[in-house]
Amino acid sequence: MRSMKTILAAGSAALVLGLAVPVTSWAARTETMYNPDPIAVPCNNLSNDKIRTAVRESFLGRGWVPTDKGANALEAKLQKKYEAVVTASWTTKAVTVKYKSSEGLSAEGDQIHRNYNKWIRNIERDIALKLSRACG
Repeated sequence: MRSMKTILAAGSAALVLGLAVPVTSWAARTETMYNPDPIAVPCNNLSNDKIRTAVRESFLGRGWVPTDKGANALEAKLQKKYEAVVTASWTTKAVTVKYKSSEGLSAEGDQIHRNYNKWIRNIERDIALKLSRACG
């Protein structure tokens, strides 16, 4: 009988301790949405087509699907179990990437799942690198 009481006490203690551990959910992994500053075109001689190519290749290289939205803009979508959509627009001086929408990323107000910020920082870095290489 004593061993049964010991088992029950140990089980109750484990249950109480288990409840004291915070539950980490997808929504709990949110942070302030990262909005990159305009990405400077590092030279003055890049054509609109070369800038478009650098931007498109940056998204394609990270698994995003870009769609042209005019002469100086595109929309890019990353879709897996979740979805993120951004717009990219450019002039001969800079490229701007902006959040458009998402599903499954706990976006609310200026908060979004932290993975989105990682993806956008990677895109920002890739665009800057490809623009620099295009400048020669």
